[in-house]
Amino acid sequence: MKPVILYDLQSELPGKFWSPNTLKTRLALAYKRIPFETRWLELPELHTELRHINAPTNTCVNGTQGYTVPTIFDPNTGAVVTDSWTIAEYIEDTYPDADGERVLFPGESRALVKALAGAAIAATWGAQRWVVTRVAEVHSERCAAGYRRVHGQRHGLSWEEMSPEGSALREEHKAALKKGLGEIDAWYKCSKGEWLCGERFSYADIIVAAQVIRCRRVFRQEEWDEMKGWHDGRWEKMIKRVQATTDFLGTIDELVTL
Repeated sequence: MKPVILYDLQSELPGKFWSPNTLKTRLALAYKRIPFETRWLELPELHTELRHINAPTNTCVNGTQGYTVPTIFDPNTGAVVTDSWTIAEYIEDTYPDADGERVLFPGESRALVKALAGAAIAATWGAQRWVVTRVAEVHSERCAAGYRRVHGQRHGLSWEEMSPEGSALREEHKAALKKGLGEIDAWYKCSKGEWLCGERFSYADIIVAAQVIRCRRVFRQEEWDEMKGWHDGRWEKMIKRVQATTDFLGTIDELVTL
């Protein structure tokens, strides 16, 4: 089997990855044990590189149509697929697990997992402006300038207004993240097992883990030290459990000890 090519946006961090959307695909491929290689891009390269492989366009963060990541090229089928959810469905349907163990949507859970994807984003949306300011800090200056422009336009604010350091607004954003993660923590407490689908790991857990890992990757150390203590330490434990469950071998040390 030839490796699937995953197109991802690079950062200056060890291991390069940071995006929760591409991390969903990265974890899903690892869990399904589908070999893949990463084609790292900077933001200004997206249009040229993805147009070259005839990738479908998608809705960008500013509401326009354009090229986005994650995008995969599967040389085994010739398929080019964009969007983390669409990719998850593609790899689940194209590469079924012979033993029925490593499935992304156990049982009849696909529709429920799709609903949860939106709910998980909504739960933590109140902290988005704080998070994106940290994301800009891990990019090269070439990429950071475009990132700041796009997200400033998205929120209708200057970059300095997004989530000022030491401000009451920053504390509101932090409280919003804690509250949103508290809602997700309650989902896990309702489960009869370790994961959202009980004893079965699923793409639902990948969706949540990708958001948590993004925070781990881009937050400053003191911010992560505070966050990892929330909700009885669930989020640090989750990173380690998801790494072990998916066999995700990429930069484990950096994830845990940055």
